[in-house]
Amino acid sequence: NDYASLRSGDGGPPVADFAARRAAAYQAFYEHMPMRASVLTRALQGLGLGAEMRIYGDDRFGQLANLYRLDARQYKDPQVCTPPGTQRTGTVNPANCAPWRDPARTMLGRAQEQWLSERFAASAQAKVTWNIIGQQSLFGQRDMVPGTVEGFWNDGWDGYSAARSRLTDALQRSAVPNPVFLGGDVHENWVGHVLADYGNPASTALGTEFCGTSISARSAAGGRLAEALPHNPHFVFAESRSKGYGVAEFTPKQLTTTLRVVDDVRDPLAKIATLAQFVVEAGRARVERA
Repeated sequence: NDYASLRSGDGGPPVADFAARRAAAYQAFYEHMPMRASVLTRALQGLGLGAEMRIYGDDRFGQLANLYRLDARQYKDPQVCTPPGTQRTGTVNPANCAPWRDPARTMLGRAQEQWLSERFAASAQAKVTWNIIGQQSLFGQRDMVPGTVEGFWNDGWDGYSAARSRLTDALQRSAVPNPVFLGGDVHENWVGHVLADYGNPASTALGTEFCGTSISARSAAGGRLAEALPHNPHFVFAESRSKGYGVAEFTPKQLTTTLRVVDDVRDPLAKIATLAQFVVEAGRARVERA
């Protein structure tokens, strides 16, 4: 849980050789998930970069969309300011964490960052309508401590703000059209805008973001999202109690994202319903509730 490169995360039985556990996990991942054969052929390249497999890549859907599949675990620097003597991630006040804004820290690793920047440039020249960035977590800044004291999660992009800025800088440098970030991991639904500079609430919106909730796992936020949302105005929606999945439908003119949830994850006959639906028009970095 929340591992970073060769640093084990929190949870599971203790292990003397985390590298061996990670290798076994990625072997099981390849054997049981619908992975392309090219992932296996790139395994040696992955090992050369400090990963079991090079699983990041991109897929082109004609002129409609490019899908970038990122790897935000195998190459990332360890989380900073974790509780002493543990590997547990958590909420941190950056003012009390000197390494927080170290510009050298990375989420994707330098090789993947360079690859992504090059793919952004190629996509902009190809004039593809949508550029979908699939990555494992919540991308936008999220302050979970209302008031004057800040509280950011050190395992997500907030804990790697310099790396996040390099990614948004690459989007701007190549003038990538219609970026849409898809993520998960936080067990909550978050919908909002991706900003050029999260330190400036009036910053330009570069794209939109949809972070999906968990299928069944509980959220740690409880009722705190209602308090946190006003302090994170780049998000337009946040909800933690419902569980389910999202459906994103892309057309040349618009993106429609529907959040589908069940009334009770413990009931095999649970009813499913639409929690909320959002629309993004092509050419406008603006998400609207349908």
